[in-house]
Amino acid sequence: MSYEKIGLIGFGKWVEIAYLPCLFDLENSKISHVSTKSQRTLNKAKKLLGDNLKYSLNYKDLIYDNDLDIIILSIPDEIHGDLLLEISLHNNEWVKI
Repeated sequence: MSYEKIGLIGFGKWVEIAYLPCLFDLENSKISHVSTKSQRTLNKAKKLLGDNLKYSLNYKDLIYDNDLDIIILSIPDEIHGDLLLEISLHNNEWVKI
């Protein structure tokens, strides 16, 4: 399976050391959207990934973008549930974990 348009919500150390190496190795897959909580983290993502992506300080921009094939969450555990529920309700289907 390929995901041509991948969105990342959150861009902490775990994204850098675990997700990015795997995502860069996937064929026919591309990170196209990144949402972070702070401008500083957004700038770090831009430095690592380049300017050709869509960047946002509002995670809802990713949730409501129907062009994405998958959204990867890298956020604190205590807010995973709320965000997964919001994604599920928007897409009118259960989120696959």
